[in-house]
Amino acid sequence: MKPFRVHATFRLAGTTFVVTAVGTAFAFVAQMLVARNLGAAEYGYYAYSISWVLMLAVVAKLGWDTCSLRILPAAAAMGEWARYRGFAQFSSFFVAGLSIVISLLMAVAVAALWGRLDQGLRFSLLWASLLLPMFAFSELMVSWLQGLKKNVSAQLAYGIFRPIVIIASVATAVLFGFELNSAKMMAVNVVTMLMVMGLLVLVLKASWPADARGVVAQSEIGSWLKITLPLFAISLSQLALSRADVLIAGFYLDASSLGIYAAANQFAMLVTFGISTMNSVTAPMIAQEYARGDRKKLQDVVRLTSRIALTFTVPACVVLILFGKQILSLFGLEFAEAFHSLLVLSIGQLVIAIFGPVGFLLTMTAYQKQALIVICAAAVLQVALILILTPRFGIVGAATGSAIGNASRSMVLAWVVRRKLQISGSAF
Repeated sequence: MKPFRVHATFRLAGTTFVVTAVGTAFAFVAQMLVARNLGAAEYGYYAYSISWVLMLAVVAKLGWDTCSLRILPAAAAMGEWARYRGFAQFSSFFVAGLSIVISLLMAVAVAALWGRLDQGLRFSLLWASLLLPMFAFSELMVSWLQGLKKNVSAQLAYGIFRPIVIIASVATAVLFGFELNSAKMMAVNVVTMLMVMGLLVLVLKASWPADARGVVAQSEIGSWLKITLPLFAISLSQLALSRADVLIAGFYLDASSLGIYAAANQFAMLVTFGISTMNSVTAPMIAQEYARGDRKKLQDVVRLTSRIALTFTVPACVVLILFGKQILSLFGLEFAEAFHSLLVLSIGQLVIAIFGPVGFLLTMTAYQKQALIVICAAAVLQVALILILTPRFGIVGAATGSAIGNASRSMVLAWVVRRKLQISGSAF
């Protein structure tokens, strides 16, 4: 039995962490420039449109991206290259086709509701419908690269190049005196995603295993669907836990308040930056070690990456608590109103980071159904709380419902992991 390679895992995790941190910094600058130039109201339309893209992209992917993190590493570990190629082919055709259908349906829905939508939101949502299939397929390709342990290459194309193009676009518009709005920024996202897709295709061609190139594809659609459908429901519930507050708040808040809250939501995600980054490293490793039946290595991988994640999580939380108002003001003075919402959201994100990658420990092994029950229940709880609290307490109410849903999910998942796998997802 090969010993657990701490240095190799640490090197991969550390490199991924640094590259993703650089990408996050660029993304922060991009969001700051967009918010400052759009203002709270237009930024609200922009954030609302992006939230719909994220939600519908999960439907379009139908869990195939998450499933690839489990199927591809396991197939590679067992030398099942025909199965490897068959899965990649089928998932690509499936996601491409379904995303185009959903994109068309979204455009039709926007056209049908044209007279009821705010003027600033109409064209933004139309551009969002065009962005949807590009976004969905790009995320599928990113998951393939993660399964190949090419996390750095994926982040360079998807996490760094993309925000740099947006920064350059906004800077150019400001330099030449062009007025920006939410629809124009969505158009910039469409052009940017086209370039990102081209880069991802080039990286995949260079990284694809030679053993998977010349074999005849083997399809196991029935068995794959048994895995991917629960993973889809989990992914949709996970996204609901992270984006339902913005979508639901859009029905109760004006555009300015929605934009202010969306900024707080984005900043709170920084608390779980560490664990989110490490998940991309940990997920394929979990699938491989579980397939090999090595629980000790599985625990070692999870503990090491969770400890790396916490080295960022705790300082990030402290910074947001101490300097949250000043950081929010970088988006514009009006955004400082979201400080209390930011504090509440950060607490919920901190709980997620403390308990570690408990969701992936279940979905990358044989317990996706148990994960599905817990995550769906947490999503229902969160949506109910947001519906109850937002009309009464505004953005703080939305933040409270979101934080409780996220915290409860991680706590219950940690209990299930301990019971089913007899290991811990935390750093301790």
